[in-house]
Amino acid sequence: MTTLETGAREDPEADLASCFAAGRTHPAEASPDLLARVLADGLDRQPAMARVTGRAAGQKAQPGGWRFVLACLGGWGAVSGLGVASIAGLWLGISPPGQMAILTDGVLGIATTNAAVEVDQIELLPNFETLLTEG
Repeated sequence: MTTLETGAREDPEADLASCFAAGRTHPAEASPDLLARVLADGLDRQPAMARVTGRAAGQKAQPGGWRFVLACLGGWGAVSGLGVASIAGLWLGISPPGQMAILTDGVLGIATTNAAVEVDQIELLPNFETLLTEG
């Protein structure tokens, strides 16, 4: 059986190289008529684009400083999440819950006013009656 009967080629890269060589000898060029029509169409659309964007044709948009920061942070959703987390952290830093001070003192080994309080005895999730107390 020959390679012609089986359909297999001896050197497929040689066939590919000959195709590339044929493509290099006859480069594809656009007709001058096509180029003129594309240019005319582009020039017709430029005033319309200037009306939509509010910029002159060819003028590049320069984002302001805050817009750049907003884009780097990920948009309004990310900035609002950062704002809420910052306010919550500030609130907890200025006025921490009383049980948090006991917990940090117990973890750090600092003597507290209630020396008998162990870390295991701290109630981090109060029951409903504790939430009802005033003062």
